[in-house]
Amino acid sequence: MSILDNVNLPDSADSSAVRAYIAAQGARSFANHADFLHPEIVFNGLVLNATGAERIAQEMNGFLPAIASLEVEAAAQVEAGATSRYLVLYRFQLQGQPNAQPLADHVTVKHGKIVRVDNVFDVSLLPPMG
Repeated sequence: MSILDNVNLPDSADSSAVRAYIAAQGARSFANHADFLHPEIVFNGLVLNATGAERIAQEMNGFLPAIASLEVEAAAQVEAGATSRYLVLYRFQLQGQPNAQPLADHVTVKHGKIVRVDNVFDVSLLPPMG
């Protein structure tokens, strides 16, 4: 099963960027991030708050190995135009944790490059840390 199996987005440069972002997560590698991330992207999440494609790619490459499984449940374009917005719903499981958790990315794309990702999940489902 491919991580893109449940991704049915319209054909466009913006949708291609979202597909590439999802595929990079599935491959556990952001080596080709310049293809889909804007150089000044903003990533806003619980685990990572960062700006800049290079930094985000480096952080993602460091974090992705901690994920035991990642499956896209649905992906939808919620706004189209000069700025396109997408919602991607996942289930992910961290290494060593018994249960998968829901996760959502709200992705903003302009001119075929992702300019912002807002990463949201239910923190009450995270395992205790410390």
